[in-house]
Amino acid sequence: MAPALPSSATAADARAEFARVAASGRPCVVFIAHPWGGGIRRHMDDLAVLVADRCNVLYLEPAAGDTVTLHRPHSALAAHFTLPRDAASLAALLSAVGVVRLHFHHIHRLPRAVLDLPAAVGVPYDCTLHDHYAICPQYQLDTVDGRYCGEPDAAGCAACLAVRPAQWGLDIVAWRTAFGALLAGAARRIAPTQDVAQRIGRYFPGLAIDVWPHPEPAPAPLPIARIVVPGLLSPQKGLATVVGCAADAKSRGLPLAFHVLGATTAPVPQMPALPLTLSGEYDEADLAWRLAAERPDALFFPAQVPETWSYTLSAAMESGAPIVASALGAIGERLAGRPRVTLLRPDAPAADWNDALLRATTAARCADPTTVEPTGALPPEEYRTRYLAPFPAGAVARDPQADVRIDERCFTLPISSPAARQWSLAELYEAGVECGRTEARAELARRVGVRDRNAESPVRAPARRGSVGAARLSAAWADVARTPRLARIALTILRDDGPAALYRRVQAKLARNRGFRPRVTPGYRIESALAPLAFALTAGTPRVSIVIPVYGNALLTYTCLRSVLAHTPAGRYEVVVVDDASPVPASVELAAVTGVRFERNATN
Repeated sequence: MAPALPSSATAADARAEFARVAASGRPCVVFIAHPWGGGIRRHMDDLAVLVADRCNVLYLEPAAGDTVTLHRPHSALAAHFTLPRDAASLAALLSAVGVVRLHFHHIHRLPRAVLDLPAAVGVPYDCTLHDHYAICPQYQLDTVDGRYCGEPDAAGCAACLAVRPAQWGLDIVAWRTAFGALLAGAARRIAPTQDVAQRIGRYFPGLAIDVWPHPEPAPAPLPIARIVVPGLLSPQKGLATVVGCAADAKSRGLPLAFHVLGATTAPVPQMPALPLTLSGEYDEADLAWRLAAERPDALFFPAQVPETWSYTLSAAMESGAPIVASALGAIGERLAGRPRVTLLRPDAPAADWNDALLRATTAARCADPTTVEPTGALPPEEYRTRYLAPFPAGAVARDPQADVRIDERCFTLPISSPAARQWSLAELYEAGVECGRTEARAELARRVGVRDRNAESPVRAPARRGSVGAARLSAAWADVARTPRLARIALTILRDDGPAALYRRVQAKLARNRGFRPRVTPGYRIESALAPLAFALTAGTPRVSIVIPVYGNALLTYTCLRSVLAHTPAGRYEVVVVDDASPVPASVELAAVTGVRFERNATN
């Protein structure tokens, strides 16, 4: 939905936008629908592109309350009208830009006065039956629990509406009367399938409903090889290599799709950024079943360090799928000499890995070529011809100055329009993490102040993915995530150890238990060389003392110190490095680090 236009400058831009539509001389059609995405918006966008060379397309959508927004597809420049008060102004603008037809795709959240718009503008209109909105206020003939209602009698519908009231406060008789009149007055009633036409036709006998399957291009075989990487993918297991291979596959247009059957220790770019997806954690006992269900064209083990065994490799070998792996450690030893195995050096370029994967999967794909069955869709050109048949072929006569008569306030969203309810963190978590909704995940990240790490680096911070039931987690989350601070803590746990760990932490917190222990070592990168660090420590008693056990590992200690320096506010803490022996090389090698106190661990 187009955003509000708060200033006179943007109002002028919006007015100029509609003036350009009017000046084009082409006929214009208005698509009326809700602002959601999904199949309806996909069809509207497809149809707008199909007819773009013959006519202009505008979208009319609900804004808030009884206010509607008129805009071009994918444009933020809009005009706003409160119906029925501004019906005359809206009709005048539509006439000014050359609207010759209206097209109802849906009515959800629109004011009831929108049904009077065809008469106000004085043009014919079409109705596409994307769902069952004409006969059911629930649109999809569903019960409260999401099942088919069976289309009960009026009493059954009344019982449903008592629990879930209809839009505009109508009972089932008034609802069907209103939409029966809308359909009866339409120049064309379009259904994408025969089932929809027949089902709605039973309630409105005598109405002709055209069955036009949605336009889609002819399907083509997609010989995509599915490359599965099983197990927890870390830098040591080849995380950077897998990301690099996905990037190479995209840049070269290779028919490879990478799927991590498990989790990763750091965020990675996923579809649509790269041909890479994740399944999340799984129970180890289910690995063989999961591999069979994935039906991989090849299994990928680009280990960067010598492993000593790998139970995941055992399951992969038992699956019988081709394997491409590093010729390193136990993996190289166990796979050496086996059929359908390709071994490369661990530091092979991404292009070499991908070439090996293509060779490993070519034979299987050729032996069982992919076939694509027809979908029943109409060819786009045929749909376009049918749709444009009643439209005028030439320019549309209009008054080029008519738009100046539109009230200036129509270019600004009314302040009195109620703001949309903001989703809670629990709702965003459920929709974004558990249900996989992209917009909800992005809003959740924005609300807790998390940056988009995917845009920065494919291997940067630990991340875990998984699933836990929405019903049992949402209530606990709501109790914990009441402040930004607690939300940040919860998101850190979610990022590092997954939803299951977050659920355990929430339950433990509510039960006043002693917290939780991470099940997986967080991912980090050990520094490769020592360098001076300068800490600005507090004077007097610090609020926090950060204790780092050395145990003779200087580089690991230096890594910890750099992290403390980078992420801890200055002047509120002291750093104590505790040695477990004396002398310890770490104390000597880290002498260049200033402002850090070294102590002997006398209790060890």
